[in-house]
Amino acid sequence: MAKETKNKALAITALTLSVLTALGLAGGFTAKAIHDYRESHKEEQEEEQNGGMELEDPADVEAAADGSKRVSMTSVKIPRKQYAEYGVSPAAETALQVTATVTPANAEDAKIDWSVAWKSGADGQWGNGKTVTDYVTVTPTSDGALTANVECSQAFGEVIVLTAAIRGNEEIHATKNVQYVQGYSGFSVKVVYTNSSTPAANVTWNIDSSNSGNVQLSFPGYAKTYQEFVNYYSATGSNKGTYSVTATTNLTDTYTKAATVTDTKLDFIYQQRYISTLIKGKVEGIKTMEAMGTSTAAGYTGNGATCSISGFDFEKLFFPKEITATSGEKTLGYTNFDMAPFKQELYRLSNLGSSGSIIFALKYTSTVNGVEQAKQKNLIFDASTIGTLASSVTMAGGDLEFGG
Repeated sequence: MAKETKNKALAITALTLSVLTALGLAGGFTAKAIHDYRESHKEEQEEEQNGGMELEDPADVEAAADGSKRVSMTSVKIPRKQYAEYGVSPAAETALQVTATVTPANAEDAKIDWSVAWKSGADGQWGNGKTVTDYVTVTPTSDGALTANVECSQAFGEVIVLTAAIRGNEEIHATKNVQYVQGYSGFSVKVVYTNSSTPAANVTWNIDSSNSGNVQLSFPGYAKTYQEFVNYYSATGSNKGTYSVTATTNLTDTYTKAATVTDTKLDFIYQQRYISTLIKGKVEGIKTMEAMGTSTAAGYTGNGATCSISGFDFEKLFFPKEITATSGEKTLGYTNFDMAPFKQELYRLSNLGSSGSIIFALKYTSTVNGVEQAKQKNLIFDASTIGTLASSVTMAGGDLEFGG
């Protein structure tokens, strides 16, 4: 617990950093200026999205007896592009600068010694046998300086204590807990369709952003006609099954402070080649492919790091009623839809190149620690699951002859 003695007290205040540069051009704020600003700050924004080190007041900090003084600390992040300017190692994952203020201002012993230690000492389970400075270091800007750089080189799983103490009178000090905030690392989505009466219609999708390349999925191809597709795979079909969709926002494994995750959303986005595939199925009302654009096929929402998504339906996903075009929305009719050319085109696209052709993109959005995260994964189909298609054509008998 921090203490105070006569005429001496230590208060820690943040070093204020200006991180916003005024942008202005003759004629006002232009799109190019906005773009340049965003690009120049992109790295800083990305840093903020991934969790990492932060300081907070320990629970045992108390106000002085007269209520007039308190020992405290605050911190400000040093942007990566300014590491060299502040003397921070380029290998640091996160860096903060802290400033100590000694009260009264004319104190003769206003030199600070800075230190870090595991909060649980030798008894800590995670930190046992580990050297704290392999994870967090504190370096004063000069001997006894009131400012110091706190650098985090890697994730840690036990709280660290940062201490700023008056040299030679360590009873006067301030402490901060150094936390490692759990960060965002990607997403995974599992779609399971179960039809107990017709097991052949069952489908399982596993979509994980950590997998390299495009994600190959099985196509729900049990149905031979559009109406059969509706019967088997629509939530309102006559031979319907059940859907289970789980969305998981993946988070870092090592941390001392858990992340908060809210507002998870899945958007399946059509690629232009899929619109072309629908056209080959002779969808009513679609005259030219050029009139169509990409579109969000379906949006599904949930809440929490792992959540169940409701409302998912293969029929709605593969056969959208509306698609956004440059001239507005077009309503698609499927009365005369022909499943055969549709499947043939999907089969052809799935066999293009070594990894097939992208049909959809899944955009996964969630808010982690108050910052919106968005990642996209391209989806292709396993040709073998599209259905049984003709592989060859032969004619019996020999040559055809006429005349004679």
